[in-house]
Amino acid sequence: MQIPWFSKWRSAIAFSFLVTLSAAGAQARDMDSDGIPDASDNCPFAGNAMQVDGDYDGLGNRCDPDFNNDGVVDEADLDYLKSVFFESDIVGDLNASGLVDFADLAILKRYYGAAPGTPPALSGREGGRAGGGTDGIVSLLPGQTDVFDGDELTLDLHIDFTADPTVGGGVDLLYDDTLLQFESWQAADVGDPAFSRPPDVEAGALRGIAVGDFDGLTGPVVIGTVTFTALDIGDTTVEPSETALVGVGPFVSATDFAAQEVDYLSADVGITLTPGPRIVVEPLEIDLGSIAPFEVSTGTVTITNVGDLDLTIGAVGAVDDLAPPFSLSIDGCSGQLLLPAGQCTLEVEFAPEGVSNYLDTFDIPSNALDFPNVSVTVTGSTSMTPVIEVLPPARLFDNIPVGGSTLEDFAILNAGGAPLEVGTIDASGLDTPFRFESDPCSNTVLQPGGVCLIVVRYSPMEPDVMATANLVIPSNDPIRPTVNVEMTGFPAPGVDTDVFGNNSGLGSIFHTVACINRTSGQAVTDSLPVIKGWNCRELGLEANEGDAIEIYILGVAE
Repeated sequence: MQIPWFSKWRSAIAFSFLVTLSAAGAQARDMDSDGIPDASDNCPFAGNAMQVDGDYDGLGNRCDPDFNNDGVVDEADLDYLKSVFFESDIVGDLNASGLVDFADLAILKRYYGAAPGTPPALSGREGGRAGGGTDGIVSLLPGQTDVFDGDELTLDLHIDFTADPTVGGGVDLLYDDTLLQFESWQAADVGDPAFSRPPDVEAGALRGIAVGDFDGLTGPVVIGTVTFTALDIGDTTVEPSETALVGVGPFVSATDFAAQEVDYLSADVGITLTPGPRIVVEPLEIDLGSIAPFEVSTGTVTITNVGDLDLTIGAVGAVDDLAPPFSLSIDGCSGQLLLPAGQCTLEVEFAPEGVSNYLDTFDIPSNALDFPNVSVTVTGSTSMTPVIEVLPPARLFDNIPVGGSTLEDFAILNAGGAPLEVGTIDASGLDTPFRFESDPCSNTVLQPGGVCLIVVRYSPMEPDVMATANLVIPSNDPIRPTVNVEMTGFPAPGVDTDVFGNNSGLGSIFHTVACINRTSGQAVTDSLPVIKGWNCRELGLEANEGDAIEIYILGVAE
């Protein structure tokens, strides 16, 4: 039968159209859905949008774990992957993540025994574990434990991938570093050492603990032991989690080569006080302030036994003692036994003589479990202001014969840290028999440490007459803008004789009495009709044990 020409034309058009469609379909096909057409995809059976080809053999890394290019993925290729595991390697990094990890091991396992570039082996479990659920458990055991503060805490890290064997993965351990101090990680002899790594230690975290094996791990098995020291009392948790460390990665299935669903179980830890004596010292740093030279400042340190057994205090400052200008003025603690909740106190004294900033420490030894030797820091300073000192602060001119005289010096000292401006010394209180002999100090400026001297003359004019006088010294000292200097004069005793040549004494019906504290310079006087039963304290004399006291009595002998 003859076919009409137009039928031949239509058939030719149809054939041409089919051929064109077939060619276009081949060009556009993308079996691995990575956006790269199969015709130009260097791994058409495995998604690799980046098209990385580390060894430049025309096959992309994603389907080419044949590192030695011998045409088959075998043990030699596994050995190479082990040699660069956890490292950055352009050839071994099959998934182009930047580092060689367990995802790359899973890719190699998938191609193991086959030629590179071919469709990878399937396990029959693509898309997840049948029936759902988790693939494995990572836990810390024991899950609940109690320790005393200061003791060690050891926890075993377990894995159980009985439900779905794993080629390996990484774990982070998170903990409260205010209660626990990391001491060590000891890996167990589990899996392939090439796929094991110790943790990176960060504040409150152990990152990237890893374990793995090419043949797969099931468990349950201990992969290592972590040790902490308990620092303080409280309740805390050590928590395992999927690692956040790049280059380690999550656990990967040895059967379907996908990331696994893992349950992470924490360990709860209770930390309590160890029975025994415990010490609290308050304050540990004591500032005795800024004072003028030759002044004194004190502070108190309290020691408390907060434990449940007796606390024995050793010799305070036995190893580290205080040096001037600091001292322990009161030590109520050395050698003391403090019952639970018992206390004792120390008094620290600061008595500077120069201008400076001062710092010192002293130790408090004891049998305390927590702090058997406590160090206390003491600070103080002298003010950077002028400080006036007049020496002596009072003066006694005594036993000077009538008609004679004596000279006495008074020193004005700037004991501060800034210039001392001395004003006009008021001598209006100087009456006969006292007078100024010299005064180079009025209206002068004394630099720190500077001294000037004024001289006063005492010339008694008649016997048995006590004289007093007062000097007023003004300055720019902010604490003592005016200093009063008291002076007392006693002439030598006079002697009267009657016509028979008998000594009648002083002939006075009253007795003049003077008490002088030579140590402090204080002097008190009074006239008394009777001496019997009298003492200096009644006149207001102040004295401490060891002070040098002089007593003068002018009058009729009894």
